[in-house]
Amino acid sequence: MNLNRRDVDDARLDARFSMREFVERVCPRDVVARSVDEARGTCVVETRSTGSARTAASVSRARAAATERERRARVARALGVRIRVVDDLVRAVREEIARALDVGAEPPPRSHPNVATARCVVFDAAGTMVVSVEPMSEYTLGSCLRLGSDALRSPARKSLAAYQACRALAHVHEKNLAHGNLSADSVRLSSLSGGAVGVPYVQLGGMFDSSHVRDGSAGDAGSRRVEVSEESARRLRDGAEPSVRSLTAAWRIGAVSNLEYVSKLNDIARRGTDLAYYRVAPWVIDFTAFPLREDGSLRGARDLTKTKWRLTKGNEQLDFTYRHTTPPHHVSDDCLSELGACVALARRTPRSTLARIVRASVVAEEYPKDLERLYETSPDEAPIDFYTDPRVFSSIHEDMDDLGVPSWCAIDGDAVAHFIKIHREAFESRAVSERLHAWIDLTFGHATCGKAAVEAKNVMVRDDVEGMMRSSGRCRIFHAPHPKRRVGVVPRSVPNVEIDRDADDASTAEALRTTTIVEPAFRFVQERDLRALGRIIGAIYTGVPCPDEDREAAAGGLFDDASISNSLFDRRRESEDANASIKAWLARMPNEARDVVKLLMDVTKPIAAAAVRDSVLFSQDVRNAALVLGKMRAARDSRAAKIMIAEDALTGASATTARLVLEDVCPAIAAYVSAPLDQTEEMRVAMCLARFVETACAVASRRDVSEMILPLVVSAVNAPSAHLATEGPTPKRELFELATVKAMRKAVGAARFDDVFVPILIKCLQPKFCNADELNRVKDALVHVATSMPLPVVRQRVINVLRRALRNNRADTSSGAHVLIADVLSLLARALGPASEEFIFRATIAPPPSVLDHLDDWHRRAGAEPVESREWYWLSRASRDEDEHDRERDDASTMSQVLANASNVTDDPWRVHVEELVSWRAHSRVARRCAQSFGVSVDERLFMTAGRTSRGEGTVRIWRASGPEDDTDRASVSYDGHGSARVTASAFLDFATDADGFVSRACSCDDRGTLQVWDTRRGDHVWRFALARDSNGFESLCVDDGVRGPFVVGGTARGRVVIADAVAGKARGEYSSPRDVSTDGGAAADGVRALHSAADGIVWASDARGNMRGFDVRAKRDRPVYDVKAHDDAVNKIVSTPAGARELLTASDDMTIGLWDVRAMSTERDSRKRFDARLRTFRGHQKGVKDACVSAEGDVFSVSGCSVGVFSLASSGANHFARFSPLSVHGATTRLLPMSMHEQASFGAIRLLPKSRLFALLNDDGAVSVCH
Repeated sequence: MNLNRRDVDDARLDARFSMREFVERVCPRDVVARSVDEARGTCVVETRSTGSARTAASVSRARAAATERERRARVARALGVRIRVVDDLVRAVREEIARALDVGAEPPPRSHPNVATARCVVFDAAGTMVVSVEPMSEYTLGSCLRLGSDALRSPARKSLAAYQACRALAHVHEKNLAHGNLSADSVRLSSLSGGAVGVPYVQLGGMFDSSHVRDGSAGDAGSRRVEVSEESARRLRDGAEPSVRSLTAAWRIGAVSNLEYVSKLNDIARRGTDLAYYRVAPWVIDFTAFPLREDGSLRGARDLTKTKWRLTKGNEQLDFTYRHTTPPHHVSDDCLSELGACVALARRTPRSTLARIVRASVVAEEYPKDLERLYETSPDEAPIDFYTDPRVFSSIHEDMDDLGVPSWCAIDGDAVAHFIKIHREAFESRAVSERLHAWIDLTFGHATCGKAAVEAKNVMVRDDVEGMMRSSGRCRIFHAPHPKRRVGVVPRSVPNVEIDRDADDASTAEALRTTTIVEPAFRFVQERDLRALGRIIGAIYTGVPCPDEDREAAAGGLFDDASISNSLFDRRRESEDANASIKAWLARMPNEARDVVKLLMDVTKPIAAAAVRDSVLFSQDVRNAALVLGKMRAARDSRAAKIMIAEDALTGASATTARLVLEDVCPAIAAYVSAPLDQTEEMRVAMCLARFVETACAVASRRDVSEMILPLVVSAVNAPSAHLATEGPTPKRELFELATVKAMRKAVGAARFDDVFVPILIKCLQPKFCNADELNRVKDALVHVATSMPLPVVRQRVINVLRRALRNNRADTSSGAHVLIADVLSLLARALGPASEEFIFRATIAPPPSVLDHLDDWHRRAGAEPVESREWYWLSRASRDEDEHDRERDDASTMSQVLANASNVTDDPWRVHVEELVSWRAHSRVARRCAQSFGVSVDERLFMTAGRTSRGEGTVRIWRASGPEDDTDRASVSYDGHGSARVTASAFLDFATDADGFVSRACSCDDRGTLQVWDTRRGDHVWRFALARDSNGFESLCVDDGVRGPFVVGGTARGRVVIADAVAGKARGEYSSPRDVSTDGGAAADGVRALHSAADGIVWASDARGNMRGFDVRAKRDRPVYDVKAHDDAVNKIVSTPAGARELLTASDDMTIGLWDVRAMSTERDSRKRFDARLRTFRGHQKGVKDACVSAEGDVFSVSGCSVGVFSLASSGANHFARFSPLSVHGATTRLLPMSMHEQASFGAIRLLPKSRLFALLNDDGAVSVCH
């Protein structure tokens, strides 16, 4: 930047400065500029801060003629924007920037919530310039579409975004205005929290910084001639982007140089001067020697077929990273990361930016001193400035030397300019031209994702947050291998690079020169807006921009290349039609949206935006959500006010409206509660938040409450309070109130709630974290939750933790936590009954009497004979061994550490005694000897078995986990709705809960083709789904709480997979297994032996021949997306591992257990690639493996014959084959069932009770056993 010009006070002469220089002059001292766009005259300014909390604003400048000045003033008045006409433009703009960056300033007025408004429009009194300052919008619809963001992933979000876009344009047209340059990049997206997570709120931008905006004040008499500045005329000419097809064809024949082509690709990918997404070019030489040779080759040439990251890190390191990371990836950042750009451009980057991005303490010696060192150490590609701009070598920091150029550039003249010329010639050489297409594939093309990225070791890490908006990242322009260049060398010389460091008065005159243009009729501009709106709505619903219309044009243009296939630019999956025509694009939309888009894109008379806004395309739920989102953004004066608005909107709202409101407001509330608040504001937020949570739990779906409300409450109660000693409402006190706790537990289910909140409640049993009122609420909530949990779970999750805290800290009573823990144990003993006293007080060393005097009576009773109780009597045997283990593991942990680590109790390794604790006869005959005849509810309160009565009728029985209710082995509930049919499979609907949060629904299927859902409390029928008569019935079953709602999956005897809605009982889809071509003639597909629904939406099905297929339930096609010959015999069980949906574990009758990597599976069965996806094979069983399950820690439990196999996935190493030794089950004879009656029976199913640290077995003779 060069500001050493003739200093003048006349603001009119500021027009001669570049945009970067202009912003540097007007910015306040603590403000820096980034993302300067000289062509458009825009810039982003932000506060000079090293932290993450920064505010930003957008500044746009234009040199305006008189007619443009009048038009911009009319537009501003029509949209309610403040106008200033000043003599001192620099001072006025500086004041407006300071106001825009002040978070406490009043928000700018707006005429409509979905039209982005400027804070102020400043006019130069001399009539030469107009500057607008408006709030910063980092995300646009265009950037999200280009970068593959799933911010608009749900149908509700798509409909909401389309509705807001229609509202905005309808308002603009009703104000007698026209946008003139509407596109996906004009649609700005933002969230209530200001971050990238939340419901994208749509606002129409570009109304104040665009030369295309028109107003209808001059009438609609047709086209007219107007006088505009040369700058505005240039922007009008450059408004349309060139066709990528034509650009590629021109490069191939040598009409466009390598650097020009790469520069244009950066423009298309929206890479600019923002350091987070800077303009990039490839390194082509290593700078060790003079690069140019006479034959066109290069000395020290870089391999363009590999990424710079791969060249720097090496193949071995990238392979290791890919194998041992989740999600798997080779590359952890962009090809030119923000850190890499800062280091490369450190000489021209402000020190505050270096401190924020690189390191807080800026040390000049830590930055590369020359280009050779930069190339050697950096895994990033080069900023394009190294080919064009000598100024990047000159340092603006006093303590940092200029960036050194290679020694072969030492000449008498300007060494930097000479290096730029040689560097550019190397970039245009034949050696680079012949291989540049490979680098484009790695940076902008098909090798950025999919199998090509895996082969090129170019898989980039994905963000873990779903639904996140994106402003930067990889942009995939080409979707097929990029064609090679036909001409090796550009047929023209590279000009010398010179920088004009002294501007003269002629530049000022050129900048202020005006010209005359012909404007189209105002009606025509509005119709162009409507057609653009159609393309925007279509892009929202399809997820891809509208195909370029010039693709439909006939060949024969100047740069048209018929050999460039449409698939090169196809943004869709390879399995879909390669034709990227508008017709195919329209076919991807819902029917209602397609009709509207067709009407908007009509070439004769498009439908008005107001008509689309008021059409039936948008439901009332979407309209209500848009209204609420706008209200919350208007309530900027109070955090509590926004929460109250959201609560009022949720009252009586539908599940769709509730989801949209929660997705918008929850990230913002999380930011509120984590930020420091004064006492009054904290009280208001606490009271409003508790009511908001209760209202949300009453109307939102179970998944929404679990994914949004629970994390919000967790962050609120874990946030430190600065007002601990004061009285009054606090987040902990209000959120731990019993009514709120019951509402959350009912909404998400007892199992999910207990997993999240029991450790938090235990942690809060310390006076240093809570005041007296909060502690009382914590104790009441913990006792209420614990007394409703099964006794083994209470013992593991609560009692053992509290006992250990007392035992490890007997002598330290200063904190007062001992008294609180003793109170909780006393309350639990009273609530759980005499049978629980043994677990609470036995083997506990008495603490000092001064602390626990009130427990003396309980200790005396615990020492007496235990009260005989039928329920849970068998737990005493398990607890004796655990007491020994607890005494062995006593350590020096403080009480605070023990309480704070209560959530890690399930991380302890399993102590497998394989000892039977209790057993009972569930059925005289099991319905089917398979894993699906046995189930355990997720809250570990209930068992379910499927069998046959003495009369041969199918029945399903529900048992309490404590055992039968009396000596007659009577079940709690029996369901006989299948009549004489044989029940083939059963499962709990863990997502269906009652008022207390306990599992209340189950489903079962039979061999006559009926699938039934019924109540687990009374055995009442809920709904029934029947197959066609020739289906031969169901053989397998699984359930899942999917993103699109809970569903039940049934596998038929003829190999079909049927999806039914778990609430309504209606069919969602049906998928068919292909005929098995491995047998002569291609026999019909076998029945579905096992089913598993993975978290990524894939339903896995297996058959008796060892085949395993995966069906995508989100897609409309019925063919499998995976087809693998997994085993040599029947696959009896499929289950995901703790690694998630990318790994599967299979159990087979071929006596092996397989571990599979889904990412390496083939979409078609190929015997040559059969074992490519198998990570390991586990052997040890001597008979077929009937069932297997995996704990959260990676421990595998399997059953085969009369033995149980136990091994760990983590300890099996990287060997392809691993062996284990199966164990036999031992146990004493119980009074319910002598061991002699079932000791020879084989095991058919095994289920883990991870919270109780137990497991249950179902024998082939109908006996249920609960074991250590």
